[in-house]
Amino acid sequence: MVERSRYHVRKETPAPFAARFARGDAETRFVLAKLNGCRIYRGHCYDLSRAAAALSLGYEAVSGPVDLPPGGQVQQCQIIGEATAVATNAMTFKQDAEKKAQEQWASYNVKLEIAKAQKQAKHQAFLDQAKANDDWDLTGKWTIRCDELSHYSNGPDYPEMLRMEIFKDGYKLNAVCVDEVESDSEEEFSHGYFGGVSGLQYQYGNTERRAHAAPVPESAADSRRPRYCARFQFGVAQGIMRIYPSSSTPSSPEWTTMKENPTFHFRWRGRETGEGEIQLQALEYLRSMTFSDSGLKVKGVFDCPCISGALCFTGTKTSHGRGQTLSSAREWSELNDKTWNKECSSRWH
Repeated sequence: MVERSRYHVRKETPAPFAARFARGDAETRFVLAKLNGCRIYRGHCYDLSRAAAALSLGYEAVSGPVDLPPGGQVQQCQIIGEATAVATNAMTFKQDAEKKAQEQWASYNVKLEIAKAQKQAKHQAFLDQAKANDDWDLTGKWTIRCDELSHYSNGPDYPEMLRMEIFKDGYKLNAVCVDEVESDSEEEFSHGYFGGVSGLQYQYGNTERRAHAAPVPESAADSRRPRYCARFQFGVAQGIMRIYPSSSTPSSPEWTTMKENPTFHFRWRGRETGEGEIQLQALEYLRSMTFSDSGLKVKGVFDCPCISGALCFTGTKTSHGRGQTLSSAREWSELNDKTWNKECSSRWH
């Protein structure tokens, strides 16, 4: 015996039931009369509506709210039977569906508030860690925002993710552009690697000359100034940066803190990401970036041979490097005109 309720949701699929209606099944009519005059089916069957019309029965396809949170499912059903019973049960079904939708939204909003609070707490802890340092720590991972770079390859609908990771480095500030031989010596890391002539002097010079330049001692003032490198992926360009204080000549005042000296110069060497060709023009660019917000924000200007004009960018630190170190010597020295000539010869022969 079938249990009676406000409305009966039949587990049987609509198609067989519709077929029995079309045949004028007496048993089906009898069961329908005992179930408050209608049956409710989940899902949809076109035959059911045609059978209802042929037998002059009431029919309604009912759908609950479609504006639901992510993961929510729209409540749908078909009701067939005595016209009054169909209308009554359709209204009840809609009310229940609306109630369920409200409950889903309430649950979803609670989850959003919890996630928001967790994100704020995580950001505050991240900020507290940065402020707890004696000075700003620039090392770590960064996400970068620059529409010209991120939209270059695939357009604004599919922007590329731009990122960089900053490390402490040990190259000499009076030889930023010099090709070097990587050293494992901790002493050389602390006081600079191999000497060379001024990076500004060889800004447009020949790489072979830079690679064989005579060692030049670094001044005591420069040896105390920080210097960094960064591996970066800026969409159409990727490679290595050298980031160093904007006032790095021996006659400059002695270094104090990052907070008081937040602006750094940088140069880069790298490749175009499409064919991997070394960008020889890159070393001609001298730009700056300025850090702020306890070393958690950055803004600057980037030059790329593939895109004309100065490209303004901003960045946000996503994880602390805690003073992580890396020698840029090998990567820097491999991205020169000698390597370009070798690769160019292989590319065309």
